[in-house]
Amino acid sequence: MWNSLDERLQVHQHHLLQLLHLKLQEANDLLDSAIGTQVGKNTIDSVIRKRGSVRRWKYALSLDECLKRSMEDLKKWHDMFDPSWFLINRVSSQNIDSRLNDRPLNDRGSLSTLKDLREVVKAAQFESVSGDGSTIWLTPDAIKDQRHKISFSTAEIAEGQTDSEYVLVDTIVLNSQAELTRTTKEIRDLARILSKSDPLVFGLLRCLGVAKRAEIQGNVQLVKFELLFSVPSGLQDPTSLRTLLLQNKESYSLNERLVLARSLASSIMYIHSSKFVHKNIRPETTIVFRNDESQLAAPFLVGFEKFRPLDGWTFRQGDLCWEKNLYRHPSRQGLQPEDNYIMQHDIYSLGVMLLEIGLWTSFVEQDSNGTFVPSPMLDVSGFQAERNERKKAAMMKSTLIDLASARLANKMGQKFMSIVLACLTCLDKTNNGFGDEDEFIDEDGIVVGVRYIEKVNVSDESIQSSLG
Repeated sequence: MWNSLDERLQVHQHHLLQLLHLKLQEANDLLDSAIGTQVGKNTIDSVIRKRGSVRRWKYALSLDECLKRSMEDLKKWHDMFDPSWFLINRVSSQNIDSRLNDRPLNDRGSLSTLKDLREVVKAAQFESVSGDGSTIWLTPDAIKDQRHKISFSTAEIAEGQTDSEYVLVDTIVLNSQAELTRTTKEIRDLARILSKSDPLVFGLLRCLGVAKRAEIQGNVQLVKFELLFSVPSGLQDPTSLRTLLLQNKESYSLNERLVLARSLASSIMYIHSSKFVHKNIRPETTIVFRNDESQLAAPFLVGFEKFRPLDGWTFRQGDLCWEKNLYRHPSRQGLQPEDNYIMQHDIYSLGVMLLEIGLWTSFVEQDSNGTFVPSPMLDVSGFQAERNERKKAAMMKSTLIDLASARLANKMGQKFMSIVLACLTCLDKTNNGFGDEDEFIDEDGIVVGVRYIEKVNVSDESIQSSLG
């Protein structure tokens, strides 16, 4: 399918494949040093066919450790390759569809995942709300009435149909201006796409289905959609990222925070590859589970109440909640945002969250009355009295950039700081971390996706090397 890919994506994948070749070459040479001598050209088959007596003393001293390190290198390579692989989902090409149909019937890996995802996204473009996909709809009694609210989050935990499982519930309340039929279709399509998610790869829980409810509040009928997500085994104690940041514990290691940051970056990439924008990325919409090894074992992005298809209808409707506007680009703040929502607006929101994760502090606090107030670290005293909301938003953005430039490198290294700055400046006309805005005008949005993968590379290796 190579010739069907955008040139920018070809260059990126070519670089990654060269890196893979080098990693395999190193592993192959390592085997040669312990098992016979090299015969013929280095290929996967030649490695499998290797024969010879193992030099047991060399194996005992070094080979085992070196092979484990090689496996870790290949795992890191896989983590880098995955985002660009699933970005292919945005490329409209019958050739790609044909090649994916030729995959082995027993394949259950990335080929199968990409094929299923492309079919779901394509179906979303052509099906009506009454079309195929009825199995994604659940009856309101699919979950029990007893819910447990997750602090500082709109998500809830509820018991599933059996007592041995529990599910996470993410509620979408229909916008009063929304057209019911179109919104119902969009929510169905989102649920079907999320049903294909691999939680530990994409940072998004797998959707079990969606239940539709109608409620009367006063004289108004509200329509609610409840997305139900399964929780992977071994994970427990769901907590919002906001709660964890407010606890202000310093006990989390650098690696734990990097796993958190990388998972969030992956989840946004998966959403964008599926031709949706999230529009609500903030610590309240990030749920973190712990396991026996870490409190920050598995973060997942939820809070889909403002999502929409990338090319879908937008109301350009906002609000004046400063604690939400903090995570919005200045052009998307206020009651009537200036710009239509695009992928870079999600990337900006990610930048604000990564800054909080890097400094491990919450920019939003509560006073004694329960009112949300800015953290002293933000130091908004210089522009709090500013009446022009647009100017005030721009000043807040400058404050975040200055904070990242001054304090982030000491805690997380130069590489992590550059990632945050690239996110915060991704929509700037000049001196931005993503390059010339004119380059982003491509039919499938591939250039933005590739630039995002290249710039927002939250890998252990790159961050730790910048610290060293």
